Amino acid sequence: MSIGTMRPLTFNYYSEEEIRRRVEALMKTPEIQDSPFLYIHLKYPEKSPLIFDFLIEPNDGPYYWERSAYRRFDRIKIPVLLMVRWSAWDIHLPGAFQAWEGLDTIKKMIIFDSLEATGPRRPWRDHQDIILRWYDHWLKGNDTGMMDEPPIRILVKGTNEWRDEHEWPLQRTQWTRFWLQPGGGLSTTPGGEDKQTFTNDPFLLPGKTSPCVKFSTPALDSELEITGPAALYLFASIDRPEAAWIVNVKDQAPDGSTRMVTKGWLRASHRKLDPSRSKPYKPYHPHDENVPVPVNEVVEYAIELRDMSMVFQKGHRLVLEIRAQDALVEEPIWYHQTSALVTNHTVHCGGAHASYLLLPVIPR
Repeated sequence: MSIGTMRPLTFNYYSEEEIRRRVEALMKTPEIQDSPFLYIHLKYPEKSPLIFDFLIEPNDGPYYWERSAYRRFDRIKIPVLLMVRWSAWDIHLPGAFQAWEGLDTIKKMIIFDSLEATGPRRPWRDHQDIILRWYDHWLKGNDTGMMDEPPIRILVKGTNEWRDEHEWPLQRTQWTRFWLQPGGGLSTTPGGEDKQTFTNDPFLLPGKTSPCVKFSTPALDSELEITGPAALYLFASIDRPEAAWIVNVKDQAPDGSTRMVTKGWLRASHRKLDPSRSKPYKPYHPHDENVPVPVNEVVEYAIELRDMSMVFQKGHRLVLEIRAQDALVEEPIWYHQTSALVTNHTVHCGGAHASYLLLPVIPR
């Protein structure tokens, strides 16, 4: 490969010798060898300098701090309108909420859902009336009434109702622990000790769902609204020093059909927390180093779930899925690279290893 023909940003940051060393080391890893997509982008950086940079510098640190807007939100002084869809778990949704928390200026946020799996229709027209009200107010000086409305408007899924709010998380939130139960239950009452094991499938065939363990509430006897951030506190063991935890929360109808409510994920070696920036409902991982997992030891993982708003109807169930890889049938675009090594994952509950899901219950 010719270093002189490639200009990813990392080549301005690291020496040619250091780049070569990192590329050679990555080429030997099972994850790169198992992924033609990553292998090609590592071998031919000019195909996508951005992906190459991510591979060369996978952890957070000064390289990204120089370029990240997340560390400069407080410097933005113009009015900001944040608009995002609930289903943008992997891309835009977390950025919108981080911006909302970090901005120190006039701001509004609107969270909606879209008819298309890829988001609002192109060219952008689904929310033109809202955008015109915003720009007419700030650029033309027209009194559109938009600034007289509450700062947050959300679409509550399940009932498909629009609702105005004044803060996030909501002040009326009842933070509730849903404990993982023996046999796959999910309850607000702690249960007995148990463990369930599943094994990832590095050679998962297209159209197949990935191995997982599931935990579910009984059929609800009344509506249950979950609106806000959430977290899974998971006690688990693995028989290798690395794994990926993929978490899905779904709404299951009486006929067995499901719809995705929210997602979360965490690389096992990135489990380190920053206590000064963490909250019970939003654990903060600095992602600045890889800490290998002690093999076959029970370890606690605090896994952030993306913010959500959902009313689970009477007779429905709240289902928690824990897996180690994405299935292309569910994640054809924004999927995570799984471990290329067969790994046993054991999820523990009860006793000293009482795993639980912390959810923002909103009184109805």
